[in-house]
Amino acid sequence: MRKSFTLLEVMLALSIVSVCLITVLRAYTMIVKAQASSINYTNAMYLCKQKLSELRILDPATIAKEGGFNEPFEKFSYKLAIKKGSFNDSSGVDLSIFWQEESQKKEYKVNSAIPKYGLN
Repeated sequence: MRKSFTLLEVMLALSIVSVCLITVLRAYTMIVKAQASSINYTNAMYLCKQKLSELRILDPATIAKEGGFNEPFEKFSYKLAIKKGSFNDSSGVDLSIFWQEESQKKEYKVNSAIPKYGLN
């Protein structure tokens, strides 16, 4: 009758546990990266909405065509192009929000139309 495990059995059990732990850690790392990316895209959508709201309220000529955002969004920047349109005195807008994620530059781009300045 055996009372203990052999060295081979212990090494095999440790290798199985190690493979399982490595798999779980890789999955966790991927989840954390996906969450950070999702937060950045959500922030970019929020900033885009904010900038489009400024365009609807303020005179588009007074808004900078490129720039950054205040804290806590200092890692984001934007580029704005306004195209004069003739349909109901509206203008076309191309707005891009940029940010750095790890070693890649990411972009969220929106094309929209805004009514004539002042909404009146």
